[in-house]
This record gives sequence, structure tokens and C-alpha cells, in this order.
Amino acid sequence: MSSYLQALLLLAYAAPVFSAGPLFTDVTQAAGIAFINQSGGADKQYIIETQSAGGGFWDYDRDGDLDL
Repeated sequence: MSSYLQALLLLAYAAPVFSAGPLFTDVTQAAGIAFINQSGGADKQYIIETQSAGGGFWDYDRDGDLDL
């Protein structure tokens, strides 16, 4: 059996099974986060105006909960 086929079979068996439940829950209001994104003018004349905001999440204090 070729190594390519072996790797493909290994990945197929190692693939996680996902549930149909939601992955994320919107808790912004419960957490007290009030944010309105305003990115540039309405006509979007410049490339920088088309860019949006983002967020970073990681477990900063290693308590098992993601921190904003």
C-alpha cells in the first residue's frame, strides 16, 4: 500500500466527529461588552475603510476559559 494511501486512511479514521450543536454562544451582553463597529465612510473610497475589527481569544490565565 502506498504511503499516500496509508496517510489518507489514517486521517480519515482520526477525523473528529462533530455534533450538530452550536459551537459558539453569544454572551456579549451578559459579559457587559458594548461594541459598535464603524469602519470608514458609507461610500468606502479607500481600501482601509473596507477593513473591519477583529477579536482575539486565548486562555491568558490558564483557567480553562477563553479570555478576550
